[in-house]
Amino acid sequence: MAKKFVITLVNRKGGVSKTTSTAYMAMCLHQAGKKVFGVDADADKSLVKWSEAVSFPFPVVHVAKDNLVDMVEGMEGYIVIDTPPNDGEIIYAAAGIADEVIVPISGTGLDVNRLATTLSAIAHVEKMRQKPLASILLTRWRDNVTIGKEVLEMLVDKDLPVIDQRIRLLTRYEGFILPQYLEEYEAVLKELEVI
Repeated sequence: MAKKFVITLVNRKGGVSKTTSTAYMAMCLHQAGKKVFGVDADADKSLVKWSEAVSFPFPVVHVAKDNLVDMVEGMEGYIVIDTPPNDGEIIYAAAGIADEVIVPISGTGLDVNRLATTLSAIAHVEKMRQKPLASILLTRWRDNVTIGKEVLEMLVDKDLPVIDQRIRLLTRYEGFILPQYLEEYEAVLKELEVI
């Protein structure tokens, strides 16, 4: 592994499981024996509060968006960044330092509506860095809901980079507990060849 590998979770829409996905991916990396840092770039500090409440076994730090790039440049190991919704500036900055950009979305029309602006910001970074960065992660997935399947079909038809592994809508992901059920998120990281 390089000295540093940065995973950024971004979406202009809130409530799509960015913080949950950040915590679970960081825990997967920790369980795999990796040196991990969680970085909370959201002013609400949801990831920091969660970490403090349940004592994550890896450090989680809050960073103001103006200091994100400098802070991450000084870190080593696997850095998993949680970003706030509706902040194009931080999406651009976080994508600019990432090795992998994950865009979680729920399978709803509203999520898809906001997806274009998120992907547009990432596309500018990809063009500048001359490499693909973004992958779309379907969260809160339910096999028996038609709209989710329609959203997936539309994303695939548009040839967007959709991760095959889905994160199901399960109560186990909704608790303010130490992340324990890691199988789906571990499968995501394996699919992306991060672990």
